[in-house]
Amino acid sequence: KKAKSNNNNDIITEMRLGRRAPEFLPSCNASILLQPKFRPALDNLIQLSLYDCGLSSLAGIELHPTNDDDDGRSSMTLFPKLEQLDIGRNPILTNDS
Repeated sequence: KKAKSNNNNDIITEMRLGRRAPEFLPSCNASILLQPKFRPALDNLIQLSLYDCGLSSLAGIELHPTNDDDDGRSSMTLFPKLEQLDIGRNPILTNDS
């Protein structure tokens, strides 16, 4: 089961991306989730599983760049409603990543 939506408006609230290391290659980070085309789905995400994905970094996952400011340095929370993030079994992921 990849995604779970509530029955009200088919809004995706859960994504289970566990055990998909090949999809995160070659960078071994979560940059694929930072693509603008995925932004609408991420706004309502409550649970995200990145379990056993071979990740080495979560850099950039906490903030999403926007172009709202004149200097283009503004950013907003990428997962504003996220309550649960499963990053277990990513052995090369460290607290510094």
